[in-house]
Amino acid sequence: MPNITKSDALRIAKDECLRHNWPWNEQTTVTWGVFSYTVWGGGRKGGNLYMKIRKKDGAILKSSMTPR
Repeated sequence: MPNITKSDALRIAKDECLRHNWPWNEQTTVTWGVFSYTVWGGGRKGGNLYMKIRKKDGAILKSSMTPR
């Protein structure tokens, strides 16, 4: 059982976007991997969000916003 939920991963991703001043889209997708969640989605103004968040502690392993 993971220590963080999909909802937690989504909240962590949203907070990281705010920290970087990246656009946030509520239609972001969270997928379940073996050790991490992948959060991805299209920004309204800007590029596409891609983030990996470790399940056991919520650490952000990778975060990027691709340019449009």
